[in-house]
Amino acid sequence: MDNLTLKEAYAAMYVFLEKRYNQTKSDDIGGMLGDMSFLQDGSTADPATWGDWLKSIGLGKNQITVTEAYAAMQTFVVKCYSWTDIAKKFNSASVLPDGKPIDSAIWEDWLKCIEVAKAGNVDMDLHLK
Repeated sequence: MDNLTLKEAYAAMYVFLEKRYNQTKSDDIGGMLGDMSFLQDGSTADPATWGDWLKSIGLGKNQITVTEAYAAMQTFVVKCYSWTDIAKKFNSASVLPDGKPIDSAIWEDWLKCIEVAKAGNVDMDLHLK
């Protein structure tokens, strides 16, 4: 699979977390998605979110591999949302030496999220009711 832009990797993370939100209706994940959403001016709803994402990737990069994107998602969630259940799961999740999670179903789901992100089919805009 090709490398991802930083925005594609971010979108894949958004899709991955949104799936977990739809499964659990977790307020923590819902809040995280709200923080990660984009405003009309192109900034994230929580101004620190995009900078935290870049730090999770490693400053200076403009493309990353699928495995690096997964690792960056883990780092982002654990460092920025350490109190959440999903961060606790990521923190204790075992990964193989190649960086993939031991649970192959999680990796397959991640790859599907990557496909959605690369296709540009991710609505990350903040919708206020």
